[in-house]
Amino acid sequence: MATNNPDKMDKIHKDADEVLELMYMNVDKVKDRGEKLEVLDERAEELLAASKTFQKSSKAVARQERFKNRKWKLIVGATIALVLIIIIIIIIVFTVPSSKSSPPVAPSASPQQQLSTL
Repeated sequence: MATNNPDKMDKIHKDADEVLELMYMNVDKVKDRGEKLEVLDERAEELLAASKTFQKSSKAVARQERFKNRKWKLIVGATIALVLIIIIIIIIVFTVPSSKSSPPVAPSASPQQQLSTL
C-alpha cells in the first residue's frame, strides 16, 4: 500500500496542476474579454457622438430644404399671379370698347321734339 500512496499523490498533484493551468487560462480569457469590452464601449461612445452630430446636421439640412421649398413655392405663386394679371388686362383691353374707336353718339331727338322745333 505504500507504493499506491505516491501514485495517488502524483495523480492529485497532476490534477491540481491541470486545474491551475485552466484557472490561468480563464483569467487570461477574462482579461481579453475585458479589453474587448473596453474597446467596444469606446466604439459605442464614438458612435453615439457621431449619431448626435448626424442628427444636428440632418436637422439643419432639412431646415434648408424647407426654406428652398418655400422660396420656390413663392416664386411659382408670384409667376402664376403675374400671368393671371396680364391675361386679365389683355381681356379687359380687348373687350371694353375704347373711346377712340367710336365717336360719341349725340342723343337723337324724338320725332315730337323735331316737330316742335319747326
